[in-house]
Amino acid sequence: MVTELRKQKYPGNHWIFKGMHGARAKKLDNFLTQWFGRSLLCWLFQPRVEGYRVEPGILLQTVGSKTSKLSRVVLAAWEMEPQEWIICASNYGKGRDPHWAVNLRAHPLCWIWSGRKMYPSIAEECSGEDLERVRQYVHERAPHLDLMMPKAHALGRDTIPYFRIKPVASMRAERP
Repeated sequence: MVTELRKQKYPGNHWIFKGMHGARAKKLDNFLTQWFGRSLLCWLFQPRVEGYRVEPGILLQTVGSKTSKLSRVVLAAWEMEPQEWIICASNYGKGRDPHWAVNLRAHPLCWIWSGRKMYPSIAEECSGEDLERVRQYVHERAPHLDLMMPKAHALGRDTIPYFRIKPVASMRAERP
């Protein structure tokens, strides 16, 4: 399966890619994920391998660790239990964590849009046995993430963090 993923080529000259750059693509993808429950960019960048299921994607809104401003990002997520999502902070194997992971560590309160519903949530970083169980669960659904580990190790990262996002039932679901 991993060798099939290495041979996988993304359709970089596809007409959709030509218009999907920068802030315009991010705004469009945020809108689509929030209101229709599907992410165009998640669909475009997922590997096209038989047996691999494209995840619908979630819209994650965090509070900035330094600025305290709200920021949004669309991510692939795996629903481990009903209304409990797992997200991977791989940053495509780069040497640092993505901005949203730093934000979640500083301020674990966040908002998730999934399937056109908003959930005020709390994020916690997985560790120990929970991390191994989550990593195994995600590996079964997205084996291409294993390709990022050697690159991350070469750049000095010990591990790729995973976060568990759980909705807070006692909070009212208001738009921030």
